[in-house]
Amino acid sequence: MTSTIPTRLSGHGFRKPGEVVALRQELVQAYRPHWHDFHEMAVVTAGSGIHQVDGRTLPLARGDVLVVSPSSLHAVAPTPGECLELIDVTFDAQTMPQDVETMLSALTSGDPAVGRMPDPALFEALADETTGSRPHRQVMARALVAQVVVSLTRERGVHGSGQPAPPWLAQVLDHIERGHAQPLSVDELAAVAHLSPAYLRERFRAETGRTLTGHIQQVRLRTARALLATTDLDISQVRRASGFGDASHFARAFRAAAGCSPTDYRAAAS
Repeated sequence: MTSTIPTRLSGHGFRKPGEVVALRQELVQAYRPHWHDFHEMAVVTAGSGIHQVDGRTLPLARGDVLVVSPSSLHAVAPTPGECLELIDVTFDAQTMPQDVETMLSALTSGDPAVGRMPDPALFEALADETTGSRPHRQVMARALVAQVVVSLTRERGVHGSGQPAPPWLAQVLDHIERGHAQPLSVDELAAVAHLSPAYLRERFRAETGRTLTGHIQQVRLRTARALLATTDLDISQVRRASGFGDASHFARAFRAAAGCSPTDYRAAAS
């Protein structure tokens, strides 16, 4: 447990803007809870461990894959005495095709247990491309990331309408991912989408099946659950760090979603 807000890592130190990086990693000790300003996908190639994400602890074994967005607080730890081997891929979702970015949002906004990777060889190919010297390797890497996302979406049975996502949807979803801890207004998101506020509300619900404010609240509650489970921050600090300005609204929304108060949730998670 920590009494400070976890670190938000930046990709600027090891990636050029828009670059896909895939690395083979060996973990012999836990990587503490953190956020980052990029998307991350990883597949377990050997060993076992746990993935703590958004307040939940999930087992990891060979073939398991995890997908993490900028709004997810997560940590990875090997089983004591083991080495957890991963192929870890980091990238900026906004550099992907808009349909892929929308699928990523669906993968990371619900149950974090993404599950098994249908074709782990895609991760091997990503590592080979991004560490090699072949021409156009970043073009190929982005195409492979898209294949992974589509494979995971199919594996989870999230087929969608089959129609191309509108360009504004990916931009709005990314803006919420990155800015949910700050005040967000429908007017601000409408400006991002270049739509009127009323039309944005209507189209967002039609495209996602969720209301715009409901989606923002879902992302904020996910952050709150993660902070309650992994830190000693007091409830007011958790509320503010999650993006809730009003204490009574936070308490009502949390109870409605989790079935208990933030204090009781923390006690059950400890």
